[in-house]
Amino acid sequence: MTDSTDLPDAGPTSMPVLETARLAIRPLTSDDLEACHQLYQAIGWADPDLSDAESRAARGRWLDWTVR
Repeated sequence: MTDSTDLPDAGPTSMPVLETARLAIRPLTSDDLEACHQLYQAIGWADPDLSDAESRAARGRWLDWTVR
């Protein structure tokens, strides 16, 4: 397991990185946009009234807010 002090900004609300041989749970980064967008599309959480580009932009705004 990785210690939370390994995080870029290990403030009081930082989550630790949890790792096993097959899984890593870590805070999101701005580089996760495409994966988040694809996941939300795949599980039906994307707004069906938005185009793919609009949906990706909305997810990007959410991700920017999340990683602040």
